[in-house]
Amino acid sequence: MKYKITCSCGHEIIIDVYGETLKHEKKLLFYRENECPDCLIRSLEKQEFMKSLPSLVGSDKQIRWAMQLREKHIVLLKRSYLESRGNDELLWLMLFVTKLTEASFFINAEMSGGSILGFYSNLYRSKNIN
Repeated sequence: MKYKITCSCGHEIIIDVYGETLKHEKKLLFYRENECPDCLIRSLEKQEFMKSLPSLVGSDKQIRWAMQLREKHIVLLKRSYLESRGNDELLWLMLFVTKLTEASFFINAEMSGGSILGFYSNLYRSKNIN
């Protein structure tokens, strides 16, 4: 089903939502509360965006390392989103990662030995945050 949504940035977009009603409601709420995909990508490219991310919690050493990793991981997620040509799940995941505050999450993602994208996907599902 197609919906016309006004995002928080004021831009109107049309999205397709399939599946159960709860999925429709979550997706519509997500787009109403956030910038449109184009504005979000532009925001991520600005240095001010990276400076506006929430402070990290952990030891001084963890925080210094995690700040570098967070920027690297956000760039990786942004690239994956752009390469997927608009996969909504990657957009949600990217926003989820920008809101994380535990330094250990970024360090664990890097040290997991697996896909960073997979690590955050599992974390996102376990926390069930939109």
